[in-house]
Amino acid sequence: MALEIQEWEIWHAYTTYLEPAVIDLDGSARRLVASGLAECAMLNDGRTYWRSNSAVCSGSTVIEVDSLGGRSTFRLDLDDGCKARPHGFALEAWGQASYFLISERRVLGDDTSLPAPYLRAYLGKCVLAPTLEDKASSHLTLYPVLLAYGSGVLMVEFRMIGPKTATPLADFIAGGVNLFKYKFGHVEVSPGLAALATRAYYQSVHKWNFIRRLQLMRLQVGHDMAVKQRTTRQTDGDFFFDLVPFSGTETDDLASIAATISHTAAFVIGRPRVGLAFLLLGQRPLLLLGEFWTGRPHIHLVRFREQCNTASENEARHGSDFARILSRVPVLGDAEAKRMLPKDARLFQDYSAYITSASTLWVWSMDGLSEQEPWMDPNRGNLIYERQVLAELLEYGYMLHRSLYHRVEALSTTAEVIAVRRAILHLRLRMREASHSGEIRELLENGWNELGLTDLASEIDAGLELRASEARSMEALRSTRVGWALAIVFGFVAVPTLADQVIQPIWKLTRFHIVADPSLTTVISDGIAVFMVLLVLIVALFALSRRGM
Repeated sequence: MALEIQEWEIWHAYTTYLEPAVIDLDGSARRLVASGLAECAMLNDGRTYWRSNSAVCSGSTVIEVDSLGGRSTFRLDLDDGCKARPHGFALEAWGQASYFLISERRVLGDDTSLPAPYLRAYLGKCVLAPTLEDKASSHLTLYPVLLAYGSGVLMVEFRMIGPKTATPLADFIAGGVNLFKYKFGHVEVSPGLAALATRAYYQSVHKWNFIRRLQLMRLQVGHDMAVKQRTTRQTDGDFFFDLVPFSGTETDDLASIAATISHTAAFVIGRPRVGLAFLLLGQRPLLLLGEFWTGRPHIHLVRFREQCNTASENEARHGSDFARILSRVPVLGDAEAKRMLPKDARLFQDYSAYITSASTLWVWSMDGLSEQEPWMDPNRGNLIYERQVLAELLEYGYMLHRSLYHRVEALSTTAEVIAVRRAILHLRLRMREASHSGEIRELLENGWNELGLTDLASEIDAGLELRASEARSMEALRSTRVGWALAIVFGFVAVPTLADQVIQPIWKLTRFHIVADPSLTTVISDGIAVFMVLLVLIVALFALSRRGM
């Protein structure tokens, strides 16, 4: 009988990188919250920003880990002058971000070399209405999360939480795993995203004159007013969200929404000019999205029908269905499905970890759930976040290499190539030492191999070698040209001396057509000296070119 899934989550992750690569994380977190794009943003060092009554508040999240009992606590220390604590969804987002930091320390350790410093921003929620083949529509609720790394990698995750009723396998694959295939006739997002998206589009790409900038500002004021008028408040459990219709067409899909969020976030992170500064000075060069990005679902199965006590028993009974989920095809035959199921990357029996180039699948066993009972929280953070930390690290390592691959063509000197080679060596060392656990390191290594990182690293090495050869050739040609220029310059510098010390004495000794005017004698001797210098240079260059053939 086909698998029925009772409790599940899918995190649809879309990853790209920014140009230039370096990001001011602290300032970016504050701007994301101040602009209304994010409800709460936290850096991986605990620095936290949130909105309270349209004001930006800040503080530091302090995490304390009990090394003996395994329990962790966290608290928020407010900055001087900040009196309002997070409330509503901002409070929930702060708690989730704190649990993510705790999970990261559990999985990777306190002194992990990866990932690079980053911020995690919670963008509220978005509501999607896909138009089905029978013209019916249903509403889906996703919770977008933005991760921006100091190295320039940018990730947008859509958290999709399964319903409380059981979901048949075919519906789970069609409406969950394959959500990227749908077109959405109606999309609702936060007012901050709706207002900023148009500003980011027009101000990031085009260079406008003063009159056009003034017109844009007037249009933006009208657009902001329309967003405010169309904003409605919706209740979602214990929280409320302000939402505004974002699209009335059927051309939006999950990838285009992720691209809009990424582009808007890049605009805000890039410190755009606003108001009078934009009107008078125009927009400064902003961060741009890179040439490559990926989209993958990271699937978490918590409870399902006929769930077994151990991970190996789960695989023996439901392995074919796991393969169907990973391949995104619900009608795959049993024999073919079993052949397609990758090796479980988890060595223990609490859960299974299946990683392919298209998705990841994390499946809990009954024994694993029993072990987690003492740490259970309402958001399933103890079951989801640690696994999602590993999925994010897989995405980060791959995209960081992708960004290096596309930046190879921009290298122009041997020094730049050597610097990138050194950075890659350090990165590979950090990737090998990403966790204090050998089992986690092996899981990450196998995952990166599944994503094709080995072949990508080989292509980067080949590209760097080619750029190094081209750079050496260019530098050699540049040195040759400089040598020619110096030879010509010093040759002409030597003309007066050659004329006075060589040409004129020989002329006088031979008494060949002596000229009475001293000035004319000087001019003629200088001309003969110039001719001799040019002749010597031509002969030398001809000899060198013949030798190089």
